[in-house]
Amino acid sequence: MIKQRQVYLRRGHRALGDTKDRPCIVVSVDGRNFHSRTVIVVPCTSNLEFFLPHVRVQLEKGEGGLQSESIALCDQLAAVPQVSLVQGPFGTISISRFAQVQQAIAAAIGLFL
Repeated sequence: MIKQRQVYLRRGHRALGDTKDRPCIVVSVDGRNFHSRTVIVVPCTSNLEFFLPHVRVQLEKGEGGLQSESIALCDQLAAVPQVSLVQGPFGTISISRFAQVQQAIAAAIGLFL
């Protein structure tokens, strides 16, 4: 079963011009993941130039099984078909790092806790 905080490789959505497969962090809760054909994910990039404070989170190499230092693009939250997760899980993001991801998502959608 796909679980919250796990890191997977997501197939790019070719119809939308996204041809690159990307690592992503599953952010949807486990109950939803079990009962739905989709999961909610935050994509990651290794291009560190894309860092934006408050809505993106820096991840160290090795976190969640990532092969390089990366940025979680929390402002690009997406529901994707579970079948588009083509490899993984590579690992799990720590609870403290995931809390940062959740805060960045909240900031990106204008939900200030």
